Amino acid sequence: MQRGDVREQLCSYDVFPETNYFQVMDMKVPFNGEDISDALRRLPEKKRTEIFMAYFLDMPEKEIAESLNLVQSTVHYHKADSLKLLKKILKG
Repeated sequence: MQRGDVREQLCSYDVFPETNYFQVMDMKVPFNGEDISDALRRLPEKKRTEIFMAYFLDMPEKEIAESLNLVQSTVHYHKADSLKLLKKILKG
């Protein structure tokens, strides 16, 4: 066994997933996970923004509605519809 082979056996390398960034309001939100990132990109921009505001910026529906000039029930419907669509995309 050559010396280089021993070194390869004694070391390990960390593999980090690529970080994707989504623009939400005035912020860049980092997101890891290629499959879910691709699925999120396939959502209409308005619904994707609402998902990020709700689940990544931890904003309540009322605050999202006020920020986007919508009624709260519309935000609630968009969230539910977006989650169904994400599930469908990820299973497909």
